Amino acid sequence: MSVKSVLNSNQRRSLIAKLIRQGGVESQSHLVKLLAREGVKVTQATASRDLEDLGATRVRDASGEFQYVIPEETG
Repeated sequence: MSVKSVLNSNQRRSLIAKLIRQGGVESQSHLVKLLAREGVKVTQATASRDLEDLGATRVRDASGEFQYVIPEETG
């Protein structure tokens, strides 16, 4: 695990987007834990703001579990 705890907000959101695209981000608290494994310490409130800024939403996957997804960028 590399220590990335000094990420700016854009770098942090980029990492969050990568984690979401890899799949398996079930909740804000789960995201906080995944970020901690990457060496990034954030509060749930920060994770919530970042998810909102990314336009992330929770949807049910094929097995009925909730997962975060982000809209594909257009342009």
